[in-house]
Amino acid sequence: MTKEQLILSANSIHLPSLEAQKAYENHQEALAEKVTDMMLSRDDIEKLVGVSGKDMMRDNHKNHARFISHLFKEFSGSVLVDTVYWVFKNYKSHGFSRIYWSAQLNCWLKAMKEILKPSDYDELSPLYDWLIINLASLQDLEDK
Repeated sequence: MTKEQLILSANSIHLPSLEAQKAYENHQEALAEKVTDMMLSRDDIEKLVGVSGKDMMRDNHKNHARFISHLFKEFSGSVLVDTVYWVFKNYKSHGFSRIYWSAQLNCWLKAMKEILKPSDYDELSPLYDWLIINLASLQDLEDK
């Protein structure tokens, strides 16, 4: 899939209501901590983030929550795709594996399911579902 196709696809994501956006924003720190805890409990964490990548991973989760919270308010498929491209490129250079991204995105869904109301989860999850579905295409952009 081309960058332009990814942007068009991203722009079709059903965005959450203001209430669900607020729930995400209000719980972003707890969500980031939960995701970090889940990732740190993995036996293969060093394979995913490198020997010295745990602190960078923790920062990534905090930054991710802030970015997504802002993205929900002022959504742009172009910003989403460009940011994901930059993140993949930057974190790859620090030893993060391709598999890390799938693992952490699934942790975000699990954390949201545990922390947020089911109705908020239902409204927020389409963005994460889109990222998971399009992960290989987004990573292939990074490899070009």
